[in-house]
Amino acid sequence: RRPAVPAPRTPEPVPDTVGGLPRRVRQASLAPQLREGPGARTARPGTVESAEDVERDAEEVRSRMASLQRGWQRGRRENAEDPTGPMDIAPGTTPGGDGP
Repeated sequence: RRPAVPAPRTPEPVPDTVGGLPRRVRQASLAPQLREGPGARTARPGTVESAEDVERDAEEVRSRMASLQRGWQRGRRENAEDPTGPMDIAPGTTPGGDGP
């Protein structure tokens, strides 16, 4: 027979909390080497960070996304036409693209 388990105690709210929830301490769980501010980041070896890499023109992003979509559609068509390839088409997709 198992011994009776006492009911869990409800923790008393800490005085410096709102509604009994602990206050958030930014970056408290991060390793010390990661606690530096965003300006202290260094680029990965072999890469160059510039404003051009961070900020992209909306038209450039639109063009890349359209290219990605065309590639997916072309791959689906080629897969549907290949008799030796997988014959299953994912639910909710058609060989020409997403949707019915």
